[in-house]
Parts: sequence; structure tokens; C-alpha cells
Amino acid sequence: AVARACKEQGFAQFDKVLVSPYIRAQQTWQEISAYFSAKSIETCEDITPYGQSEHVFDFASALIEVEQLDSLLFVSHLPLVGYLT
Repeated sequence: AVARACKEQGFAQFDKVLVSPYIRAQQTWQEISAYFSAKSIETCEDITPYGQSEHVFDFASALIEVEQLDSLLFVSHLPLVGYLT
């Protein structure tokens, strides 16, 4: 439902998607990829539930700057995503 609503609001394509290596996140991306497209999709070992939020934030910030991304989607887990918001 959230993916469909995002698509309806114009959030249908991302420059890059980073997906946790954990099975549930991989399955989630498989399901929501029907609603979203991405120029680049990568599995990222650092975005697991207990990844270091400061490190992930710094990595994402650098990635956005270096690759000049307009949009970046994380497919990850709590509690990490809670710390990043």
C-alpha cells in the first residue's frame, strides 16, 4: 500500500537503491520493485538492523555528493532506519 501511494505521488524512480543483504529486505525489494525503478541497485552490508547509523549517514551523504544523486532509497530494517530519520 505504501509503495503504491508513493508511486501515485510521483515517487516512482530512484537514482540508487541500497538493499540490506538480509533475506527479508531482499524480499521486500523484490515486492516493491514492481512499483519503483532504479538506475542502480546495490546490496549494502552496512545497512543491517544494527549497522552504525553515523557511518551509514556519512556514507549516504558522501554517496549523494560524489554520485550527484537526486534520490536514494534504503531497503533496510529497524532500529537502523529509526536512527537515520
